[in-house]
Amino acid sequence: MKYIVRISFLLLLLVSEDGIACTSFSVCTGENKVLYGMNFDYYPNSRLCFVIQPWMEKKVFHMAFGCYKGYMGKNTVGMNTEGLFANMQLLYPPDLSGWKEGPNTSFFWEIYQESLKSFRRVKDVRVMLNERRLIQGFGLTLHSMFADKHGDALVVEADHKGNNIINKKDKFIVMTNFPINDFVNVAFQEVEGVGSERYKAAYNYLLQSSGSFSVDSGMKLLKSVVNTHANFPTRCSFVFDPEQALVYVSLEGDFDKIWRVSIKESTIETWKGFQTHKSLRIGKDGIPAPFHVEQLRMSE
Repeated sequence: MKYIVRISFLLLLLVSEDGIACTSFSVCTGENKVLYGMNFDYYPNSRLCFVIQPWMEKKVFHMAFGCYKGYMGKNTVGMNTEGLFANMQLLYPPDLSGWKEGPNTSFFWEIYQESLKSFRRVKDVRVMLNERRLIQGFGLTLHSMFADKHGDALVVEADHKGNNIINKKDKFIVMTNFPINDFVNVAFQEVEGVGSERYKAAYNYLLQSSGSFSVDSGMKLLKSVVNTHANFPTRCSFVFDPEQALVYVSLEGDFDKIWRVSIKESTIETWKGFQTHKSLRIGKDGIPAPFHVEQLRMSE
């Protein structure tokens, strides 16, 4: 295990600061509609897949990376049919001080999975975070955003002192890659660190337009903060509608063509920018991405 941890950490160090990416947000619009968004930025040769898993009385959508035949990959962003959103993003610089497992400790991916399977609201996640100590693992330092359709949202980070929970105070919250906890009482224009420019751009966009924010607005925001680094380009952009349990998706930086996933119906369909409308049912094994209309066996 120690050998695996060292190798994973070395791989992390090989990624330049400019390459470390991903941007996410949760916003409550002027019409009291809640939307979430995320750019997933990752290695261009890593295979992605979309999965919808039934669980008790709900369904859970995940996007995973590192997928290959017979392996579903590592989930990193998702939402359930109750409208609860969760994700994980790289936190930089890495903090390796909080790895020791012990009583009531959980890894970030364990909290991610358990929350989407079990909870409807962020307040339930908050209770769990008060009872568990989050720890890092396998050479990566992560932080997570949780949000619900009632407008509640938080970012959680962890170090050797314990959990750092940053609650959404205004109509929106943004997360990139620097420690949000270090800048809780700092004006957004003055934040520093990896992803700070993307954070400022997203924050300013939401500040100017949250009153009339829409799915199109979310895509425009995500387009404005895409990562063009060759090693860590934007692979997927998501806007989540928790009230309708819908996910709008742009693939490989192509914002002219938008797909729509219905978590309740377990389908993906062409939504915007396509000449014809087609849909596909997402089976138990999920579907790989990127994909094109002509590559899929779809039904009209």
